[in-house]
Amino acid sequence: MKFSKSCPDEDYRFDPKTGTFLCVVPTAKLCFELCQSIGCNEWFFANMISTRNETVLPYHRCRCVPQLRMCLYNPVPRAYRDFD
Repeated sequence: MKFSKSCPDEDYRFDPKTGTFLCVVPTAKLCFELCQSIGCNEWFFANMISTRNETVLPYHRCRCVPQLRMCLYNPVPRAYRDFD
């Protein structure tokens, strides 16, 4: 799986099979809002960042795990990005 640059015009390319947004999501706040819009209302404790944080993090991915209603936000390793 490869992640692309932020693409708000494409709604961050949500993949319903994996629950993953295939474009990086620039802020934790936006990630949580995207997760909530698809039914994930729990913020994973290991995210280590507040759901209100608006700091731009250019290499972070967002994922909703529907079975747990859990939202994950973490860095994308360079090997899994199609950009630098």
